[in-house]
Amino acid sequence: MMSFLRILLALLSLGGAAMAATYPSSTDPYLTDEAHLVPDGDAAALRDRLRALKTETGVEVTVVTLSSQAAYDAGVTVERFAQDLFNHWGVGRPDLNDGIMLLVLSEDRIVRVQLGAGYDQGFDVTAQDIVSRWIVPELRAGRPGTAISAGVDQLIERIARRHLAELPPETLPAAERWSRHDLFSLLIGLAAAGFMIFAVFRRRIEGWALPYRRCPSCGRRGLHRDHVAPDAGTVRGFGATRCDNCDWREERRDSLGRMSDRDSSDDSFGGGRSSGGGATGRW
Repeated sequence: MMSFLRILLALLSLGGAAMAATYPSSTDPYLTDEAHLVPDGDAAALRDRLRALKTETGVEVTVVTLSSQAAYDAGVTVERFAQDLFNHWGVGRPDLNDGIMLLVLSEDRIVRVQLGAGYDQGFDVTAQDIVSRWIVPELRAGRPGTAISAGVDQLIERIARRHLAELPPETLPAAERWSRHDLFSLLIGLAAAGFMIFAVFRRRIEGWALPYRRCPSCGRRGLHRDHVAPDAGTVRGFGATRCDNCDWREERRDSLGRMSDRDSSDDSFGGGRSSGGGATGRW
């Protein structure tokens, strides 16, 4: 009887392994172009821009093109597939979860922007605007290289850099916002406004609550933040959160997002995660 149970468990284990999702391997942290959508000259320029962004700010933005999701995991939605791929690779810094992935599935005719868990939900609205206005029209016109380049520029300026500067997500222009007459759009706008208000006061609330937080190392309360005067060109200083009861310490970047002592290497991802934020488009 025990032998039968062992065999049954082994078969179930093999079956589960066979059904487990597979993922593409990344060419580098900047561009994995399996669908061959980006011309060689544009690919080099795109990698240079994303490498410069990572060097300057620490933010990892990666572009992935695949022919079809079906070759890897056909049993889930594209949103789930993008999130799982993002987390499998570990895009972004693990302490900030500020990575961004732009995924294009050429045969499925789907594009997905996946945001790291560190971004407020209000940035989902911005991501949807970027997908709808800057990426999908160029894909429909048969210009995938232009679509990806324009999308990356928008993601960097309107999401990554705003987040680094601790600015709230932008709101859509009034004409565009009110051209949508359905209840869903209204709810999205209200949610974005709520998250903007939260973002404005979040730092202050976190500062008030800091002494009551438990230390990740010793478990006792008594955390506080050391601040350093800002350097030239910065909006605020930077510093570290540390515990009064033990030697635990966590570095904090400055408000412009310049790298802390824990820089990630140039040829690999940092280990960040996504909790599902982002936007999807079809053409």
